[in-house]
Amino acid sequence: MRYRPNRKIMIIIAIIIIILLLLLLLLRILGIIGPNAKYRKDYLEVGSGKDISPGTISLLQYTYSSSTNPPDYHRYCYYFEDGYYLFYYEKREGNHWPLTEDDITVACVKELSSEQWEYFLSLVDGGRVQKKEDESVESGDAGPWMYLRWKGDRTRFQKFEFRDYASRASFERMSEGLSEGMDSVDVPQGLF
Repeated sequence: MRYRPNRKIMIIIAIIIIILLLLLLLLRILGIIGPNAKYRKDYLEVGSGKDISPGTISLLQYTYSSSTNPPDYHRYCYYFEDGYYLFYYEKREGNHWPLTEDDITVACVKELSSEQWEYFLSLVDGGRVQKKEDESVESGDAGPWMYLRWKGDRTRFQKFEFRDYASRASFERMSEGLSEGMDSVDVPQGLF
C-alpha cells in the first residue's frame, strides 16, 4: 500500500512556501536584504571597512553663506580628477544677499600633495553621509552645507557631517590655510 500525503497538508505547505518566497522577494526589492541592503539605513559611515571607503571619495564640497552685513560666502571643494588631488576655493562678495555667481571675486584651483590629500581623508574618516535634503541659501541658514561624492555614489546619500567638532574645525583651518594667497578668478564660474 502506497502512502499518500494528505492533500490539505500539501496545499498548506505550498502556500507557506509561496508566501515565504514572496516575502524574500519583497525584502530584496526594498533593499533590506541583498546587495543594496546598506542603502536602507538613514546614513552611511565613512572609513576603512565601513560603507564608504576613504579611497573612493571623489569630492567634498563645503559651502558657507551668511546674510550678515556684508554677506560672507566661502566654498571649499576637495576633489580627485584626472589623477590629481585638487582644492577649489571660491569667495563671493557684495552688498546684497543672497550672493550669486555674478559676485564671485575669487575662484582658484590648487593641486594638493598626496600628504595634504591623506590629511583631508583623515579628517573625513569617521564622518557620516545622510540622505540628501533640499537646502538653499534662501532658507536663512548660513550652513555650512557639506556634500560628499564617491565612486559608486547613487546620489541618494550626499549630505556630509564630520565625526566631531574637532575634525570640522581642523578641516576649516586647513581650508583657510590652503585658500590664503588665492586671489583671482582663473577657473570657469559655476565649476561646482
